[in-house]
Amino acid sequence: MKDSVLNFWRACGGRERLALVAGGALLLLVGGYLYVWSPMQQSITRLRSAVVDLNFKAGQFEINAQEALRLKGMAPAAMETADLPAAIEQAAEQSGMRSGIVSMTPADAGRMKIAIQAVGADKLLAWIGALQERGIFVKTIEILPGGRPGIVNADAVLGTS
Repeated sequence: MKDSVLNFWRACGGRERLALVAGGALLLLVGGYLYVWSPMQQSITRLRSAVVDLNFKAGQFEINAQEALRLKGMAPAAMETADLPAAIEQAAEQSGMRSGIVSMTPADAGRMKIAIQAVGADKLLAWIGALQERGIFVKTIEILPGGRPGIVNADAVLGTS
C-alpha cells in the first residue's frame, strides 16, 4: 500500500500535490475541531455550570450548618434523672392534664413509663410539646380512644436522651 500511495504522489503534478496537502490540512483542522476542540468546549461549559451549582449548594450547606449550630445552642440542657418525674408533672400541670396521669414508674436510667386515662387529645399534644421544651422526649407512645369524642388514653415511655 505504501508503494501505491508513493507512486500516486509521484504521478501528481505540483498543483495537484498542493491541493492534496491543502485538503489534508483542512481535513485535519476540521477533524481536530469536531473531535477535540468542540467536545472540550462543551465539557468546559458543563463544568462551569456544575461549579455554579456546587457553589450554590455549598452556600446552602453553610447556611444550614450555621442554623444547626444556632439550634444546638438552644437545645435544653440535659436533665438529672431525679428531676424527670417533677418535670413531667410540671408539664402536665402546664397543659392542664395532671389529673389524667394515673401512673408514673421508672423504666430504666433516664426513662419513665406513664399511663394516661381520659384526657383530651389536644391536652395530650400540648403536654408532649411542653415536655420537649424541657428536654424530655417521647420514646414510645400508644394512643387509644377514650370512649368519648376527643378523649384518649395513652401509655408512653419518656426519656431525656
